[in-house]
Amino acid sequence: LHRLAREIERGTGFPADTILKLAHDRSFIGELGLNVPSLEGYLLPETYRIRYDESVRALLRRMARACDEIFAGDALDRMKALGRSRHEILTMASLVEGETRLPEERPRVAGVYYNRLRRGMLLQADPSIQYIIPDGPRRLLYRDLSINSAYNTYMYAGLPPGPVNHPGKASILAALSPESHNFLYFVADGRGGHTFSRTIEEHNRAVAAYRKSQRK
Repeated sequence: LHRLAREIERGTGFPADTILKLAHDRSFIGELGLNVPSLEGYLLPETYRIRYDESVRALLRRMARACDEIFAGDALDRMKALGRSRHEILTMASLVEGETRLPEERPRVAGVYYNRLRRGMLLQADPSIQYIIPDGPRRLLYRDLSINSAYNTYMYAGLPPGPVNHPGKASILAALSPESHNFLYFVADGRGGHTFSRTIEEHNRAVAAYRKSQRK
């Protein structure tokens, strides 16, 4: 929320502190028809035309409504087929958003996480760690993985308690329509994408190849 608030402040002049206060105001959140502790993940990052007399409240309502409108029609059917709540879909979408910038990879990344959930495996999602470190985003260190937080998916099984960023529409749709495959692991390939693996042996080889490419 802090990063989004600063982006909104840069684009509109609305104070980030005011945005953050509203995003945690349970009364305002209730007005939006939501029962969540904050608007983390519920404000759709998009390009909005802002009227000269528009208020912060009005803008946040528009952003929340834009997010809500994704969950209609076929998307609602897919959510029901997955057996997931909107909160869970947005949480999954935030992990996808944090993992890859490549549109074609998003459904595949979502498929990996759903596969791991079905097998009872830890998600080990780096975006969940970026969310709990105080000085992120930055390169993660091994000690970061031992932070005792319900959001630490290296420590606790299942999805984190809520979204760890504000996913865009493409990531939300990927979480609603994950790619069907047998991949359980992925690692950066050094070229802006990822190498996906079905077994730990394949994954270890992919990790070794990535580290070798980084040394070069």
